[in-house]
Amino acid sequence: TWKKFISHATEIERLVFNEGRMPLGLLNYDNFWNDPEKSSLLASFIAPYVDDPDAFESRHVKSDGSINFPGQILVRAGLDRVTRENAEITLNASHSLFADSYRWSILSAPAGAVAGFSAADKIRTDFSADTEGEYLLSLSGSNSDNGQVGIDELIVVVDNTIVSPRSLSFYTDVTTELSNCATECHSIGGGIQTAVGIPVWWVDDLSQPQGFPASESDPPSLGLYENAMTRVNLENVGDSLILKKPSNTHHYGGLRPGFDTSNPIGTSQRRAYDLFTNWISEGAVCGGSTIQCP
Repeated sequence: TWKKFISHATEIERLVFNEGRMPLGLLNYDNFWNDPEKSSLLASFIAPYVDDPDAFESRHVKSDGSINFPGQILVRAGLDRVTRENAEITLNASHSLFADSYRWSILSAPAGAVAGFSAADKIRTDFSADTEGEYLLSLSGSNSDNGQVGIDELIVVVDNTIVSPRSLSFYTDVTTELSNCATECHSIGGGIQTAVGIPVWWVDDLSQPQGFPASESDPPSLGLYENAMTRVNLENVGDSLILKKPSNTHHYGGLRPGFDTSNPIGTSQRRAYDLFTNWISEGAVCGGSTIQCP
């Protein structure tokens, strides 16, 4: 349906116009991009529905009205983060595209704060700061072949009331945010009841054999952690279904308490989203450094 199609507008922008990963297949790709009317037509449909539609034209439309061919430098610093004083967090920009050098920098910080990166010239680095408050970070990327430069920013909030990101564990911290899934989005014995909620089956039976059962309508016979990991993207954290669906940014998703990303980073309205982001960004570990999984 049109409703389902247009709910993917931002994904279409990313896969077609930014990254050039779609259309899939060389012939389809060439047929699409060799006919300017096709890219212009698709752009006209999705432009009003993408994230930041007002900037769609500046991102993709040339001065003559034609559409930019994929390959423009894309710098992606990652999701905003929350951490504690002197607790290192991983900043991972590896889903950036078409840059061959990078540089992290601090644009603003609380007065007197000492903060820094473990490797400011790497696409992946650790960041830590010694003072509570908000830090505005920047990542610039450049391409030595074509001279293009791209910049992206992210916010890190240092808040000593949260659990240190690298101390989070699945069974201690994350499952508390999944506990309503059995009643709100699934019935363990009777299959899917509705599509709203976090897309992880609340079935934690590690004694079952791995893999899918005979009926495709039944949940896979995996432990809860293994099910959760099928909805996690360790390189592009924001693409994780376990984040996108409860924050209502994936079709058939539904906004759940604590996942409202329209609120500033570190606020209570997005507490669960920030917790999941930290857990995934630091490797989505099961047991953490001291806690063993069942």
